[in-house]
Order: sequence, then C-alpha cells, then structure tokens
Amino acid sequence: MLNCVELAKQLAAIPSFQGNREVSLFLKNYLEKEGISVQVIEKNNVLNVVARTGKRDGRSLLLNGHTDTVPPQLGSQMPVSTIRDGKLFGLGTVDMKAGAAAMTCAFLELAKKETELNGEVILVLVGDEENGGANGTKATLEVGVKADYVVIGEPTNLKICLGQKSALQLEISANGNARHASRIRPDDNAVSKVTNVLYSLEKAFPVPVGPDDFLFNKTTMNIGTVFGGTAANVVPDKCTATIDFRFSPLSSKEELTNQIMTNLNEAITVKERFTALGWSLDKNTPYCRALVSTMKKVGIKEEFVYKFGSNDARFYNAEGCQVVNIGPGNNLLSHTGKEEVEVNQIEQAKQVYLKLAQELLK
Repeated sequence: MLNCVELAKQLAAIPSFQGNREVSLFLKNYLEKEGISVQVIEKNNVLNVVARTGKRDGRSLLLNGHTDTVPPQLGSQMPVSTIRDGKLFGLGTVDMKAGAAAMTCAFLELAKKETELNGEVILVLVGDEENGGANGTKATLEVGVKADYVVIGEPTNLKICLGQKSALQLEISANGNARHASRIRPDDNAVSKVTNVLYSLEKAFPVPVGPDDFLFNKTTMNIGTVFGGTAANVVPDKCTATIDFRFSPLSSKEELTNQIMTNLNEAITVKERFTALGWSLDKNTPYCRALVSTMKKVGIKEEFVYKFGSNDARFYNAEGCQVVNIGPGNNLLSHTGKEEVEVNQIEQAKQVYLKLAQELLK
C-alpha cells in the first residue's frame, strides 16, 4: 500500500480538470488491488467511486473527497506533482487530492481492522464538485449513499470547519428605449434603471467588517457583472447585472428574498441563477466533541473556522446527516495556481480520519 503522501502525489499527476474518469479508474484499480470491493456510480460521464467496510447494522461514517480540479491558471508555472522542501506542489494538491489521498489511506487501514468497527465506514470519491456536484455527490445520494456522520475533506489547514454560508445568485435586468443620446427621455435608459437598484441594494446590504465568526451570520452582497449599452451616444435599451448574496444558514432564503424585493421596482426583472443552502454544526454536539478528542490524540490543538463558499457538504446536510469539514492544505491557495500542501499535514489528516472512525464506531 502506498503511503498517503505518495498516493497524493500520484493523484495530482493525473489531470482531472476536463473530466475525472482517468483519476477515478486509477483509484478504483488501486482499491481493488488492496482487496476492496468498489462500486462505481456514473452520471453524465462523471465517475464516482464508493467503497465500504465494517458492519452495516450500526452507526456509519462517510468520508467524502472530490477528484476533479479547476483548470490550470493562465501563465501559471506550477510544477506538476512535485515534492520539495517538505511540501507537495501541483494542481489540485490543496483542492483536494491531498485530502482524498488521506481519506483513501485511512479507509484502507480501517478495512484491515473492520471486525473492530461497530458500524460502517464509507469512502466516497466524487467528481463534479467544482461544477456544482449534481453529477458527483448528489448523484451518489440519489442512490442512497449516505451516513449518520460525514466528513468533507476540503482544505482547512486541519482546523474544524463548523459551517458554511448559504448562497443566492440573482440576475436582474431592465429594458429601455434605444435612441440618440441627445434625444434621451425619462425612463429611457436601461442602465440607469439597473444601477439605481444596485445602489439601493448596496445601501440595504452594507459590507460588514469583523472576524469570521461575526461575519458568518451577516449577509454580504457582491455585484459581479453589469452589461449594458453599446456607445456613449446611444441610449441603452437593455441592461443586465448579476449579484451574489452570502447569508447565514440560520436565516431562510425567503427572508432574504423578501428583503431584496423591497428594494426593487416594477421596471426590474429578476431571475434566480443559483442557490446553495449552507449548514452549521454546534461545537457542543457529541460528533464535534468526538472530533476534538480525536485531534488531541493525534497531537493537534483544535481550532474552529467557518467557510463562506459552498461545497458538497450542503447535500449531506439537506439529507439530515451531521457534517463537518476538515482537511489538509490552506483553503486560500485553492484555485490560485500556487497550490502546495505540507506533507506532514497529509499524514496527520489520515490519522484524524482513522482515529475519528475508531472513536465513533467503537
């Protein structure tokens, strides 16, 4: 069996930004050579690898990692899967092949001791996370692959992520009347209609400032794009803007939508583009306490963080699973073209996943 650092290096050497078939087949073959029975769930040419060990009639823990990556950054000189100065470099090492490798190696060690497990461990290695997860984690849930407890291996620098904000993306648009700018009339300008609404929304949702545990429960708004007009001397007849809202998982989408709508008017058309409901886990739950106890055994002081982006944890939360996110690597390096992970963190992550399963399923 490969150690988890070498496995992470081999996974990162397999390009998976235009599909995860090759890396999934590599993991399938690797697990089968280790004597593991593997289920492959395919949807729209995305391969998702599922393996199980332990007893199905007890509690269950699911380890979820994704094998797809974003494309390389233009102009990036990042080396392809290289170990140097105690770090693993390469596209996808942080997000999140190091975590996937640590989960795979922890699972294989647990499989060797499956008679000691009072429950089941499920390894789920998916694709499509970077594109929304419909053909990945969501596809596995559609055929019943879930558990009481779920660990998402996305990078957190081995800090315990206790939640993620919800997301709502809207497209707003307005129509006007195209004519020569010298003959403009009231309510002709579509760009003005949209920008007036954007100004109103920015006043309703000012940018909050503070530490992450404060910001986690505050709504933020970002104007992503504004398209309208063809020339300075032409009154624009169309304008469209996209807006991204992030809000507390303790708040409802309906509450936020009602607040947004009070700042719009009949000239504006609204279209919902994306919604991802967040989640949170109380640090006083038995699950979180078990994770804290596990980290002490591994020699890691527990720290708690929150994430403002979204990942596949939301799918499990919607199914009633208890979810936590902890993984090797600095999340701030994700999608940057400068990914690197300390090799000792990969090994520590494996130990956390291994001992957490033993703690929960003893």
